[in-house]
Amino acid sequence: MNGSIPIRGRRLYLRPFEAMDFMDVYENYASDPEVAKWVTWNPHASSEETLSYLMGFVTRYEERDFYHWAIELPTVGVVGAIEAVSKDASNTEAVLGYVLASRFWGQGFMSEALSLVLDYLEDEGFVLFKAQCLIDNEGSKRVLEKNGFRLLGKGKTNIKGREEEVFLFERKKGETASKERERKEEEHSFVVSSKEEERPQEEEPFEGSYFFPFEDK
Repeated sequence: MNGSIPIRGRRLYLRPFEAMDFMDVYENYASDPEVAKWVTWNPHASSEETLSYLMGFVTRYEERDFYHWAIELPTVGVVGAIEAVSKDASNTEAVLGYVLASRFWGQGFMSEALSLVLDYLEDEGFVLFKAQCLIDNEGSKRVLEKNGFRLLGKGKTNIKGREEEVFLFERKKGETASKERERKEEEHSFVVSSKEEERPQEEEPFEGSYFFPFEDK
């Protein structure tokens, strides 16, 4: 295991956090109510709170199975984070989480960061990845789908003391968005064929929208 080594992407840089990042983190996303609406923590009330948060884990980078990266953009600084929130004991399954400054949403940065982390963690020996997002978080849902995650269904989780409904996702090693689309097309074709064989001719056509559609944006 190699831990949170720096990873350079086409437009961004993933690296371990440092204590000196606290002002970037606080100003770019930790204090933003729009960001906090979609994550498990409340907006930070001060930069001191952000510094305390960072100091809670920056000392863990010596651990070779600790995976937590700052997302850094050139000339901007740290604008987000991505991590393995939890892992199994054998370091083959991981639950992933991420956050990004709201002014950079919809520009493909998180999708790029997630793709880099998935490739790296697969090289580290991970074979199964899980993630979840609030059902109203269409942006996060698209990020996961574009990186080959399969929507398993819905679940419940406690966020800020409230029970919220979430989408549950899963991705196996080697799966990509194109492979997930092919799987859904095959599944759809099979169900349509089966329904056509079973139903009387006068019935309405089978509605493919029964499935959660893959949307390539």
